[in-house]
Amino acid sequence: MTKPLHDEIQDQASDMPRLGRKTALAFERPCFRERVAALAGKSAYREPGTGSGTGHMRAIPSDHLVAAALAYARKGPDDIGPDIAFDIATQTMRHKGKICAAVGAALIANYQRDRTRRYMRPFIGNVVWAGYVQVVELPMIVPKPDGMTVDEWRAAVNVAATVMQSLGEKSLQLAERAHKKREREAA
Repeated sequence: MTKPLHDEIQDQASDMPRLGRKTALAFERPCFRERVAALAGKSAYREPGTGSGTGHMRAIPSDHLVAAALAYARKGPDDIGPDIAFDIATQTMRHKGKICAAVGAALIANYQRDRTRRYMRPFIGNVVWAGYVQVVELPMIVPKPDGMTVDEWRAAVNVAATVMQSLGEKSLQLAERAHKKREREAA
């Protein structure tokens, strides 16, 4: 039996070298949402010394702080990585159309064989939507379309989810580096 994609990604993350600041529990790595919150100036329970702590930051909505923090990771107008990171962090579907269209087009373009491309074309919308739901951890189930086996469905959804998760992770890492660079320049 295969492990869920979320567990596979967590296993891969634990094997990766630790990037970012040290946590109070050195053997644990903060989850994606905690890292985005810390980047946006909000406190996380693992890092009690971080966060705004002043009244002026409370007037700014959290979604705006997250969007501003991730803006430093945007490479251009077509970069969907920060949008994926935003949707994962806030568990909203604000950028679902843009993300699903871009990932679907990229997956269809990258299928090597014409036969696979023709086979997947009618299912790609469902596949990418299911991957998006899995990555953003939305409380819904996307049904498998008729014409696909269960194994094909799982494999295709895992590919789409892995692509989205890695784009969001890379954007968060870029935003963290940009934030640290600004901190060093300000000091």
